[in-house]
Amino acid sequence: MKDVRITATDNRTYLVRATTRRFGEDAVLFESWKWNDCLDYLRRFGIEYTGKRPAFPRHRANGTTITRYPDRWNPAKVWLVKRYADGHYALNQEINGFVYYTKYQRAPLWYIEQILTGYTRQMN
Repeated sequence: MKDVRITATDNRTYLVRATTRRFGEDAVLFESWKWNDCLDYLRRFGIEYTGKRPAFPRHRANGTTITRYPDRWNPAKVWLVKRYADGHYALNQEINGFVYYTKYQRAPLWYIEQILTGYTRQMN
């Protein structure tokens, strides 16, 4: 196993995800309501997880969800990803606890993934 990470879901559970030869990329290996259960699961296989505990997404009354992702290079910056009820995504930044832009910018999902992971999209 390589690239093991723990993510939070909309229904307030934690998922242990990994890239494996057997199950493929970003495969779900374990799910639990408790953070410590996920850490214990990884310890059974000799993996000591050093990542931070992920935050659960916040839901609004109109069906939108705002999820916060820390920036990879600047610890003072947090990316705010808003998912609308119709499936569109928008992006904003929070720097030192203050929202930087007054409005969210609509963005496709591949662009948001590129910003958060640092990978570039391959054009055909």
